[in-house]
Amino acid sequence: MTDNKKTEFKGIDAHEYFGRNASQYGVQYQPNDISVLYPEHVFRLRIFLDLLKKIQPSRMLDIGCGSGQPLLAFLQNGYDAHGFDFSQEMVEESKKLLMSNGMDPLRITVNNMEDIQNIPYGYFDCIVGLGSLYYSRNFLGTIEQVASLIPKGGSLIFSLRNELFSLFSMNGYTKSFVVDNFVNKASLSHELRRKLEDNLDKCFEQPGVRKSFQTIDDHKVHSQYHNPLTIDSTIISPNGLALKGIYYYHFHALPPAFEHSDTQEFRKLSCQIENPTDWRGMFMASAFVVHAEKVG
Repeated sequence: MTDNKKTEFKGIDAHEYFGRNASQYGVQYQPNDISVLYPEHVFRLRIFLDLLKKIQPSRMLDIGCGSGQPLLAFLQNGYDAHGFDFSQEMVEESKKLLMSNGMDPLRITVNNMEDIQNIPYGYFDCIVGLGSLYYSRNFLGTIEQVASLIPKGGSLIFSLRNELFSLFSMNGYTKSFVVDNFVNKASLSHELRRKLEDNLDKCFEQPGVRKSFQTIDDHKVHSQYHNPLTIDSTIISPNGLALKGIYYYHFHALPPAFEHSDTQEFRKLSCQIENPTDWRGMFMASAFVVHAEKVG
């Protein structure tokens, strides 16, 4: 879905799904075998740490901190970091992780990113969201609220799912993207639209592809995709922010069907091309990190 479209409500809430899986979530930050798991969370965390090293915030907040692995990394790198999550189960996992590493568990609280409570303006000069904000049922409202907490000169760093990846995925997402974004459906006759959709079905059908693992979409978790070419005009600027950079991660060396049929080779090749500033990431990476600075 593009940024200027109304949020389409679908699936189950993320906090419900992740809460049920809180005890296993942290493994995504410690992948030892790419045949089991692709390390996209590791690549994403590296981008955040590189940006924080340049920014050097005085106090930061991790929204939707999950089971706490990024928050722990921030603390271990010397940042005065705090976090919250809407899932009580995730908060408990985060607290256990911090305590086991000698950190204060009171740095983590329960809060709702769609209705943030008890956080005053300017208290944090950097707010981050790793794989959290795009799960909001009211994305634009959430961004507006988060941005309103950041003082002038402060930073907002968050990740989004890449809508343009649909042009490389060569599957049903590609068909939907073409029909929804490039074609004036209202101007087509019923017969011509049927022919178009039949043609796209033939182009992007994937007979015989058996999934070797499931994704968030397979579990029907509500989330939203965004176009990196339009987020400045639709999300960043309207909230008194200036876009400082976009960084891509979770590269796909081939269309995603090959990750199911040739898992090991696919993931090895994909790891080799992970480069946050490679222009090809606009199409070959399924996610990206946005760095914005408060100017208004």
